[in-house]
Amino acid sequence: MCPPNRVNSNLQFGAVFGGPYTYPGPVMADGTQVMCDDMVAAHADLGIPGCVFDQFITDAAAVMKQDGVPDAYIARVAPTLVGLKGDIVSPTPQYFAPNTAQTCQ
Repeated sequence: MCPPNRVNSNLQFGAVFGGPYTYPGPVMADGTQVMCDDMVAAHADLGIPGCVFDQFITDAAAVMKQDGVPDAYIARVAPTLVGLKGDIVSPTPQYFAPNTAQTCQ
């Protein structure tokens, strides 16, 4: 079990983009050392469809651009994020809402 999602996401992105973190691995949370799962284990029971992942990538790029991140940097980190697709997308996707099922073919 890893720290709450926001902390977990910061660790993941920090590690993926070459930051000072090792992920997966041990981290301190609430004064206790816990082990964070790897991407496959962390997303295994979520049933994420491929098109939902693709939309996340699109949204992440849009947020970075809106926050003033230069296009060259976005282009440099995009392959790293896209490279995680196989670890995150489920072979048995779950569709949580009619909108997802309609747009996710």
